[in-house]
Amino acid sequence: MKIASRRRETVPSGHDIYCVYRDYIKHEDNLINNRVGWFIQLHSFLIATYGIIFASFTSTFAREAAAMVPGIRASACVLLAAISLVGIASSLSASLSIWAAHKAIKALNRRWDAQSDKLDPRKVFPGLIGGGNKGRDWWGASFHLFLPACLFAAWIGSFFLLYDLSYAIGSAHR
Repeated sequence: MKIASRRRETVPSGHDIYCVYRDYIKHEDNLINNRVGWFIQLHSFLIATYGIIFASFTSTFAREAAAMVPGIRASACVLLAAISLVGIASSLSASLSIWAAHKAIKALNRRWDAQSDKLDPRKVFPGLIGGGNKGRDWWGASFHLFLPACLFAAWIGSFFLLYDLSYAIGSAHR
């Protein structure tokens, strides 16, 4: 004869549910922080490399070297164009991945708002994002959403500046 054991299922408390949502938001926030950190490191390297090559490309030494080594200007232009394209591609990639994590946080916050009405923990717990203030979360997210867009525009500008500069230097030495 089998003895049936009844498993008593417990309903999670409001605090438990809040902690699950909050931990998921912390996870997404850490993803954003890591992505922004890698983005800044990559672009620091790209900008420094671009600046060094650009400075040598426009220096007197580069003009003298161009007279001795044919094609050096073209090689420098190709290298600068490649750096610009890497900057453009990484800016787009960072924008998409950061925006995806931001959207996940917003979706979690909406789900929490819908569920928390049943639990009524707002009297006890702070809001999940922005300290509970609906307008503050946007201000906190503005840097990581704005930075990739700014650098994307800067790399596009550098790409076209490079084209104009290579044309100007090439026509000045003909």
